[in-house]
Amino acid sequence: MNEQALAGALDRTAAEFGHPAEETIRQENWGKHLLEMKLILKSKGRRILDVGGGMGVNLIAVAKLDKEIEAHLIDRFEEYSAELGNRMGNSEQALKLLKQYGIKSETGNLLAGKLPYSDGYFDAVTCFDVH
Repeated sequence: MNEQALAGALDRTAAEFGHPAEETIRQENWGKHLLEMKLILKSKGRRILDVGGGMGVNLIAVAKLDKEIEAHLIDRFEEYSAELGNRMGNSEQALKLLKQYGIKSETGNLLAGKLPYSDGYFDAVTCFDVH
């Protein structure tokens, strides 16, 4: 996948999130997202799980480029609310976009133990930005 295609998909994704998330994606996290998208697309598998994937920026942008990937995201989504003032927006917006692009999402505590998937189901698992 060439850099121009990656940048175009990320640019369109940023626009869908709107202000101020769009600004955060473009000005603070552009290079980070491009690198993470490259790593996802480099995977030989078709089933991808992003653990702690937040608002799903990477998977949404990747879904624009490769319709054959079966993408899943699991996150608590607790930090994404208007009350907390998160610049990326709120979880309702993220969940709507994830669904729109066919990305399956689970809300769950990442520290609770076993994930709700069978062993070996995914070809690649990412966990880029979990603290």
